[in-house]
Amino acid sequence: MCFRIRSARHPWPKSYRGSLTSSCRVAPEYGVVIRSSLTAFLVCLAVTLSNAHADDTDAGALDSESESSVLVADDTLKQMEVLRTTIEGLEKGGDTWHPEIAETILSLAGHVQATGDHDEALALLERAVHLSRVNHGLFSLQQVRGLSMQVDSHLALNQWDEADGLQRYAFFVQNRAIGDGNPEMIPALESFAEWSIQAFALRRGDFPAARLIDAYHLYSVALSIMDDNPGIEDSSRREVYLQQLAYLAWLMSRTGIQTRAESQFSEYRRVDDAWVDRLTQGRYRYRNNAFAQGESALRQVANLHAENVTTATDEQSRKRSLRRQAESMLDVGDWHLLFDRRQASIAMYQQAWSLLEEEDEAMRQAVFERVIVLPRFEPMFQLRPRRRSGNSSVAALAGNEASDAVPAESTRTPYVVMAFDINQYGRARNVQIVESWPEDDADMQRRLSTALRESRLRPTIRGGGPVMAEGLLYRFPY
Repeated sequence: MCFRIRSARHPWPKSYRGSLTSSCRVAPEYGVVIRSSLTAFLVCLAVTLSNAHADDTDAGALDSESESSVLVADDTLKQMEVLRTTIEGLEKGGDTWHPEIAETILSLAGHVQATGDHDEALALLERAVHLSRVNHGLFSLQQVRGLSMQVDSHLALNQWDEADGLQRYAFFVQNRAIGDGNPEMIPALESFAEWSIQAFALRRGDFPAARLIDAYHLYSVALSIMDDNPGIEDSSRREVYLQQLAYLAWLMSRTGIQTRAESQFSEYRRVDDAWVDRLTQGRYRYRNNAFAQGESALRQVANLHAENVTTATDEQSRKRSLRRQAESMLDVGDWHLLFDRRQASIAMYQQAWSLLEEEDEAMRQAVFERVIVLPRFEPMFQLRPRRRSGNSSVAALAGNEASDAVPAESTRTPYVVMAFDINQYGRARNVQIVESWPEDDADMQRRLSTALRESRLRPTIRGGGPVMAEGLLYRFPY
């Protein structure tokens, strides 16, 4: 399952989603994770005009789309002309620093960006930001919108370093304007953390893995602000941030970044450690031990759901919170399993089982007999079970049934269906490909089957302990 951040709740970039295996190799020279690619991007759109007598309906649709695009472009140009006239009118009034000029320039720059002329947009935005500083102050929040638009244009021009510098400056401006420890800083902290994660995912900079530390610290500052201001408690947001800490801890453990000297070099980092320690008072750091960082975050998530169970006002809410508490305890057990602490993982699995031991069988199956690639909150596509003739256990293992209907070829997503077993240690065994589309994509079939063998999966839990699960049949889209 995915963690989810993209959205606002799952902010991991699309380019980093779709990974199946949590088994990673580290490139020492870069300190970054190298993964087996599990997502193939099919970008193929061919429009063939066989002769001058093409189908009238298709031609009409194309003409309509073309006319619509022309109308949109004409409307944009008209709005740009109106805005330019407005700016000229304000300037003729004698006040070239009028605050309305900055706002109008920002609107004009947005339309210019829509035309694809990012060089002109950057020139306009630079003036708008300058006017905002003159009118509102050097560290005014009014300039943040212009800075954000500059970042967008630099990215469109493939100028990452310039975009990165402006993103860092925008965060600095917000921190100066709002102040350390202010709850209003939380959105800015989250945004800069997401940017740092994106920098790592896109392998930007000389040492991209160092940005994982920045992201971890930014989320820890946001959590510390929530700790110090109970009145703004948001349990759903806190849970997301804690899971983010756990996932970042997982990535840091795979890259070994926290033990590398480069992690302390300012040229690779964007967040000051002293500033973080002052605001967090050492909370969430755990001596830079990735295992302890992740375990603590996941235990806090479990505690949140335990509190929800005790405060539930009706039976339906209690059952929902109890299930989430059990699932979060399984996450803690999974964390121990990922670090080869088998006895500790079994103990956590048993505790999770005891929570639902008196509940109905359907709930226990939905929680304990699902096939989960670890860590559960890693961004990835949801696995889809395929029902085998005469075998109804597959659907129960995933908690959601997949249709047996085969979609039309033009709408099908490439996939591989694999049969496999999962042993009590979370390893896939006896992996076999039983179906795929396209059938001749041998390279992707090999990569997916290898990835499954190298992945760690949650073992099936029955009677409070992990057991061997045999004859599983799952569909892996890519």
